[in-house]
Amino acid sequence: MSRWEQLLFGVDHLKKYLGLTLLMGLVKKRNLSVYWNKRFVCLSTPYFAKVMSQNVCQLISQFLHCSDDTRPEAQRDSERYGP
Repeated sequence: MSRWEQLLFGVDHLKKYLGLTLLMGLVKKRNLSVYWNKRFVCLSTPYFAKVMSQNVCQLISQFLHCSDDTRPEAQRDSERYGP
């Protein structure tokens, strides 16, 4: 069983993920892992860990795919296809 299958992904996970993603736009850090860093207390952002673990956030980022498959660009036999 993959980690994705073990997650039991639901709407609540997506809402939390999107909320954290919006918050990342306000709280600028150099990379994703720094938001969950507990090593330097003065630079930590504990709210992120309270909402969602770093592993779950990265897993959602890895598998989240937003696309309208009905558009011509999404059809492989279309001249406008662009993966």
